Amino acid sequence: MPRRDFLSPEERQHFDTPPRLNAAERLILVDIPQWAEDYLLAVHTPTNKVGFLLQLGYFRVVTRFFVPDRFPAADIDWVCRRRNIRLTDVQMENYLHNRTVYRHRTIILDRLGYQAFETDHRVALVEEARRLTHLQTRPSLMLDALVSWLRERRIELPPYNTLREIIAGALEVFDQHLQTVIEQHLTAPEKALLDGLLDNSSINTSQGRPARYPRTE
Repeated sequence: MPRRDFLSPEERQHFDTPPRLNAAERLILVDIPQWAEDYLLAVHTPTNKVGFLLQLGYFRVVTRFFVPDRFPAADIDWVCRRRNIRLTDVQMENYLHNRTVYRHRTIILDRLGYQAFETDHRVALVEEARRLTHLQTRPSLMLDALVSWLRERRIELPPYNTLREIIAGALEVFDQHLQTVIEQHLTAPEKALLDGLLDNSSINTSQGRPARYPRTE
């Protein structure tokens, strides 16, 4: 199945990159719940302390985790200064390849009352995406709806590619359903008329985009 992207490159990068926080918003990275302060007492290395604080802070903002090598240097530096940690003692590449990162995620999910995105959640999300296709919802709006669906159920958000694959698969199933309906219920003259209408719609679409997939706003 050909790749379908429902967000612009900038929007995709924004989705899969830690949120950009202003000076006031950054406080969430260090103003943490008491359970997190207690846990930090048992974290010995500066790298793991900063990694835990950033993962917790970003998750509290957007309910998803990010690859540590995408943590903004400015946030790392800011957390180090606020927590009196020497920046030279922090090596995020070590955190990236350390199993501690996944242990931290498990702790954060558990203490915040969220579930990790698992196979059963993906199955349920596929069903929801297929339901949305029958409402003739635009792919970009489907993406927003699936994100809301996950957050309402306190399930962590997966990466953009996972959501893109789910939406693309749902659209493919819907296309196949429409083809079956057409084959079973339309006569040959009616099919020819429909083909003509679709061809004209495609020609009139700007930049050659199919009418079903308008530009994301």
